[in-house]
Amino acid sequence: MSRFLLRCAAAGAFLIAACAQADVLVGEFRGSNPTDVGPLLRFAPGQNGNVAPLSALTTNLGGQVLVTPVYATYEPSERVIYVADFYGKAIRVYPANASGNVAPLRTITTEYLGQPRQLAVDVAHNEILVPVMGCCIGTFARNASGNVGFPSRLISWGGIAGNVTRLNSPISVALLPNDEIAVIDRAVISGVSHTVVLIFARTATGNTAPLRTIEGPNTRLGEFPGGIAYIPQTNEIAVAVQQSSAWQIVTLPASASGDVSPTRVIAGSNTTLESVTAVAYEPSNDLLYVATGAYSSNNPKVIAFPRTANGNLAPVRTLAGSNTGISQPYGLVAVPNDALFANGFQ
Repeated sequence: MSRFLLRCAAAGAFLIAACAQADVLVGEFRGSNPTDVGPLLRFAPGQNGNVAPLSALTTNLGGQVLVTPVYATYEPSERVIYVADFYGKAIRVYPANASGNVAPLRTITTEYLGQPRQLAVDVAHNEILVPVMGCCIGTFARNASGNVGFPSRLISWGGIAGNVTRLNSPISVALLPNDEIAVIDRAVISGVSHTVVLIFARTATGNTAPLRTIEGPNTRLGEFPGGIAYIPQTNEIAVAVQQSSAWQIVTLPASASGDVSPTRVIAGSNTTLESVTAVAYEPSNDLLYVATGAYSSNNPKVIAFPRTANGNLAPVRTLAGSNTGISQPYGLVAVPNDALFANGFQ
């Protein structure tokens, strides 16, 4: 019997139900020194509080080092996770059930990658789209490996005279219906910062204007972005933003344009939100997971809210404390438990 099935069988009725759901993987930011590498921590759906993770994924083998796994994306058709190694300047692909000190299935590198952030995987077109070089959105073949050279497409930086892309310092890319992508970014106009969601055609390249933008005071997107998640069941986007000195989760229709009011806002002292770096949607429990407290905080943790939460609500799940290993949580991804049955029974 697989290790995972044994774990579920021993856990009792409550966790047996949860085993059909999703583990949560947390990317730890530990700095730029390759000797101080950050793990990707795995927690089961039934875990809560100050608990040890099920496992930690690292790579330090034969010259390959996973330095800073700050962002990760699950791809179900391959049953793999794509890990954006920020200071390692690489994208590393692992089996969804990988744990311990293991080598990636493949590694994507290029001088044009820079420090990668949250990427999107487009299986239908065999592509990955990722913020590159701190300025732009690059597209690469999904099955790429090794040094891949220049991106097949590159939406260029908006800071060049005459450029209309409006890209400044993109944080995250999300794949939307209708062959579109959403990019969360920080716009600065006349010295004033605000969060903007830029919607591009997936095939956009070069100096191409977004199809539409979501921004303005009615959106409540605030001054500084922390992350974005697409919710396919309701065709919505959930965006983590800083409004004045407080953080909040703003949900908007993915089809929105301009200065529109949000559908829901999670905000207030009960939420315990601070210094948010990522938000992820977990469909089996209909939850929004949030990485919070990664910097300028003494309270690093991962928390969860119902997708339908609205207002000043306490999280329904909190992972925090010395046993968790969570110290600077920067990336989140939910991985369905059934992906862990890939090796079958023994």
